[in-house]
Amino acid sequence: MVIRTVDDLLKSLRTASFFPIVVEELPEQKGNLNFVGTYSEFLDAAKALRTEVVFLTQTVVSEVFFRDREQEVDDEQNDAIEAEGVDLCAFLPKLSKYRSKIGSAGQFELSVHVQQGSSLTFSIFADWWHEFIDCHIEARELARQQREADAAKHEAEEDAKLQSLRQKLRDLVLDKTFAKLPTQLAMREYALDRYPEIGALGENGIKQELQSLKASIQARGLGRKQ
Repeated sequence: MVIRTVDDLLKSLRTASFFPIVVEELPEQKGNLNFVGTYSEFLDAAKALRTEVVFLTQTVVSEVFFRDREQEVDDEQNDAIEAEGVDLCAFLPKLSKYRSKIGSAGQFELSVHVQQGSSLTFSIFADWWHEFIDCHIEARELARQQREADAAKHEAEEDAKLQSLRQKLRDLVLDKTFAKLPTQLAMREYALDRYPEIGALGENGIKQELQSLKASIQARGLGRKQ
């Protein structure tokens, strides 16, 4: 018999009294073999494997599918919201129609033992399951994009705030009293007394700015006594 197609191969195996079981692929390591075929064909395969035990697992829709727990909430008053996660339906309203499925199983997996460490698995899906998962994935992607946009906005605002504080510190170069202070420590205390908010720059940030200011003052002769 000439073998040209999978059907030819299956027919040949059956003629030779073998029971061929088609799976998606052979894993590199021991694990599940995903059965390819119908439910009744899976049952025939299970019988051919001489097993009387079929393991059943199910995936049940819960509120977890509608929450994005990676979303950050900056408002301290919203700690409870942050703990529960942000509602994904806010990003993709059409996801909300599946809230009625909470408590329902959308996927079943039947598994039979093949050999030590591996099994033959067949999946059954509710007619709405794939569309629901597509919506769930889309909503999470939209939430991720919003999270990144919010983070970028927050970072830009923080950078602008720090830049404003640095500018306040740099403007002190025109303050004659500040310019004549003998040490950076004295300059630091003077600057913090004048603008307490520059403490947000941190010790290293203030130190670096003062070093540049000290050099600028000396170069321009602003610190000379008159």
